[in-house]
Amino acid sequence: MELTKVVDEHGFGCYPPQDYTGIWEVYWPNGVIKSRNRYIDGKEEGEQLCFWDNGNLAQVGQAKNGHCIGLWEDFSYEGLRFKETDYYSDGNFQNRFYDPIGNLYSISEWSNDRPRKAKNFFVNTYLKIWRLIFYR
Repeated sequence: MELTKVVDEHGFGCYPPQDYTGIWEVYWPNGVIKSRNRYIDGKEEGEQLCFWDNGNLAQVGQAKNGHCIGLWEDFSYEGLRFKETDYYSDGNFQNRFYDPIGNLYSISEWSNDRPRKAKNFFVNTYLKIWRLIFYR
C-alpha cells in the first residue's frame, strides 16, 4: 500500500487526491505527525488517527467507505479523554463527555444531525471535583 507524507505548512489541512488509495500522513511544521489516515478510492477506510503538535493523540476512530463507524475518542492537548462518540449503522450517534478527572458529565443522542435527547450530570461532577480539590 502506498505511503504519502506531506507537511501542513499553513494549518488548513492536507487532503489526498480524490481517488487516492494508501496511507496519507500529514505532519505539523515542527515535524510531529498530525494525522495518519488510510484511504481506498479517495474514501477514509479503517483506523483514523489525529495528533496534537506535542505528539499526544487528539482523536482515534474507525471509518468505512468514508463514514465514521463505531467508537471515536477525543483527547485534550494534555492527553486526557474528554469525549467519546458512538456512530451507529443507521447514521445516528451518541456523544459522551468527561470531566478532567474522568467522570461522565453529559450524554447526548443525535438523529439526522439533530439532538434527540440529552442527560447532564453537572451537579454530581462538580461536587466530586470540589471534594477532590478541597478534601484531600
